[in-house]
Amino acid sequence: MTPNVEEAVIAALRASGLKAYADVPADRPERFCTVELTGTASAARGAIRTCAVAVQSWAPTRYEASELSIEAEPAVLAMDEPWLMAVEPDNSYYFASPDGLPRYQATYELTVCP
Repeated sequence: MTPNVEEAVIAALRASGLKAYADVPADRPERFCTVELTGTASAARGAIRTCAVAVQSWAPTRYEASELSIEAEPAVLAMDEPWLMAVEPDNSYYFASPDGLPRYQATYELTVCP
């Protein structure tokens, strides 16, 4: 069975004490993260797959969103799943939401062996 990478990242963030969701909740907490699978690629006939994941950090101010993104990174990098071979940070940048709320986005590449 192919692992659900989004759910695993959300679980890792929650285990570190952060509020994390797949979608923006209707009743938004003041500070929270959303996780989105943004792409996948397979190699070696599907035996190894890379997954691009975006972790979006939302907060009342741009500075707080930046700090939340920094807080989230260790949880993602420390993920320890039997199917997870590697986690590499890609980049982090300001990514205002369509409604203008402060949000930072950090992207990671996860190498998985389903």
